[in-house]
Amino acid sequence: MFKNNQNELADKPKSWGDLDKEVAIFMGWLLGLLLAIFGTKVLITYAWGLFIGIPFVSGALTGALLNRRQTRTVGETARAAMASQMWTGIVLLLLGIEGLICLAMALPLALPLAILGGLTGRMLAKKNERPLPPQLAAGIGLLPLIMVAEYLAHPQPPVHPVTTSIIIDAPVDRVWKNVITFPELAPPTEMIFRTGIAYPTSATIVGTGPGAVRYCHFTTGDFVEPITTWDVNHLLAFSVSKQPEAMREMSPWKIVPAHIEHNYFRSQHGQFRLQPIDASHTLLEGTTWYQDYFWPQQYWNVISDQIVHRIHLRVLKHVKQQAEMGLPRKGDFD
Repeated sequence: MFKNNQNELADKPKSWGDLDKEVAIFMGWLLGLLLAIFGTKVLITYAWGLFIGIPFVSGALTGALLNRRQTRTVGETARAAMASQMWTGIVLLLLGIEGLICLAMALPLALPLAILGGLTGRMLAKKNERPLPPQLAAGIGLLPLIMVAEYLAHPQPPVHPVTTSIIIDAPVDRVWKNVITFPELAPPTEMIFRTGIAYPTSATIVGTGPGAVRYCHFTTGDFVEPITTWDVNHLLAFSVSKQPEAMREMSPWKIVPAHIEHNYFRSQHGQFRLQPIDASHTLLEGTTWYQDYFWPQQYWNVISDQIVHRIHLRVLKHVKQQAEMGLPRKGDFD
C-alpha cells in the first residue's frame, strides 16, 4: 500500500500553481525579449520604451499571469517578475544581441521596474476575472507604438560636461609639455577598464597651434582631435572629428551592438586648462563634453560621468607622473 502511494505521488502532475508560475515567467521574458529585439535591432533606439517600458510591462504580464488563479504573496510575485527580467537578459546575451557589461549596467534600473510591474499585474489580476486584464492588454499594445514614436521623434540629448582636476608639483611650463603629448601609459589597474571599456594608452600631436591635430590613442582606436585653442601654458582645447568604439563587449560571441557601432556615447570636444598655483605647483583640469544617446538621461549620465572621470584621472595622473619626474621633492634637501 505504501509503495502504491509512492508511485501515485511520483506520477502526480504539477499543480496549476506551478504551471502558472512557469507560464508567467516564460511569457514575461518572451515579451521582454521580442520588444527588446524590436527596439535594439529594428528601431535602434535606446530610450524610455526600452529601458522603462519593457521591464515594467513584461513584469506586469508576469504578475498578472501568476496571480490569475490565486493571489500569490508580494514576495513570490516580485521574485517571478525579476526572474522573467533576468531570463530576458540571459537570452539576449546568448543570442549575441547585447553584451554582459551593458546588460549589467541596465540591471539596477530594470529590476525595480520589473518588480513594480509585477505588483501592478498582481493588483490588476485581483480586480479582474479575465486571464489578461484589459488595462494590461492595452499597455502591451501601446508600448511598441511608444517606441516607434521615440524613433520618429529622434530626440537629441544635451551636451554634458565632465571636469576632473589634479594638482601637480611642477611648474606650469613643464606640465604643458606633458599635456600636448605623452608617452605610453602603464597598463590600468582599475577594475572598470578590465570590462572592455576603452581607455587611453598614449597621445601624439601633429603640428603646433590652432589647426594642429592631436591623436589620443585608445585601446579600441584613435580619437582624432583638431586643436581649436592653443594658449601656451594656459589652455589646450580641441574638437573631436573621429572617435573609436566606446568599448568591446563581453559576450560568448564576437559582437558589436548597435549602440557601440553607431557611437551612442559621443565625445564632442574637450580641453586641458592649466592654472599656476605658484612657481612650482599647477592645477590641471581636464574637461570632456559628450552626448549620451540613452534615456533616461538622469540614470545613464551617472554611469557615463564615472567612466569619463576614470579616463580623465588615468591621463591626469600620467601627466603628473611625467611632469614631476626628475624634480626634487619636498624633503630632498632637509
